[in-house]
Amino acid sequence: MKKTSAAAVTSLVAAVLALVPVGVVLGIVALFRIPRRDQRGKRLAVVALSVCAGWTLVAMVAVIGAAAYVGTRHGLITAMRTGVCYNEPDNATGQVDVVGCAGQHDGQIVARPQLDGGHGGYPGDGATMRRSVVDCARAVAAAVPDPGALSPDVVFYAYPPTRDDWGHGIRDSLCVLADATGQPWSGDARSLSGYTSAQLALLRPTSESVLLHRKIAALPPEKWQAGVALAEELVTVDGTEAAFLDRVTTGGMAVRDSAAALASALREEIPAAQQLASASDAGTWSDAERGFTSGWGPWPSYQDLHHAIGL
Repeated sequence: MKKTSAAAVTSLVAAVLALVPVGVVLGIVALFRIPRRDQRGKRLAVVALSVCAGWTLVAMVAVIGAAAYVGTRHGLITAMRTGVCYNEPDNATGQVDVVGCAGQHDGQIVARPQLDGGHGGYPGDGATMRRSVVDCARAVAAAVPDPGALSPDVVFYAYPPTRDDWGHGIRDSLCVLADATGQPWSGDARSLSGYTSAQLALLRPTSESVLLHRKIAALPPEKWQAGVALAEELVTVDGTEAAFLDRVTTGGMAVRDSAAALASALREEIPAAQQLASASDAGTWSDAERGFTSGWGPWPSYQDLHHAIGL
């Protein structure tokens, strides 16, 4: 009776125990020795090699899965999905670490509006930035139900597509919320938790003016051209929000009075916003911006409306 190859048996045992290198070597050795020594065990060796192949496949899937998971937790901010909160390591590589929004974080990706560029050429850095900040103001206002509830230093930042991005068909801007002083903050700015439908019906149409004023106040003088675009948007937004507030007829006397007061304050702000929008250089921008940001006139009325709707 033929003897069973010890190498084949050992190969199978090693394969079952996931000792893949040992199982593969012994399996191959067994396949070479069995016909020469007229032994049994060829099937054992083949099974052992098959099991080793299976373990190898499992390991590859695990490695790929782990790499994909790590990739979603760390990488370029431009590669992260909308809604995630992140921390920025102490470097300038553009890499961020994804963290939970409930805890402290450096920022949150809020929106990715598409620039309306069609198939034309790259508009240029300045034009792209001006369009991007306005698009982000609108997109963040649509995504964040109550920007007035955020820390006063939390403002939106716009990252437009670069020339290389444009050449590859990428047209979306990255819109994030972050603290202008560099301090961490907490909470999911996009969360609707804790708000009623009646509250949201008043908050959403009055949110962009808050975001615009905060952004303009945080802009350095050298960004005056982007500021002019934001001021032009604010002129329109103040009028639109005031017209909406004029039509508020629900919620009781306190809500209606607060809405009327905020509408009046927004209209009073329009001349100052128009002066900002007419700036022709950093100097005239700084002069106009100094008075504009000394204190947001509509803010007390905005707070009164919050209190009137139970916030």
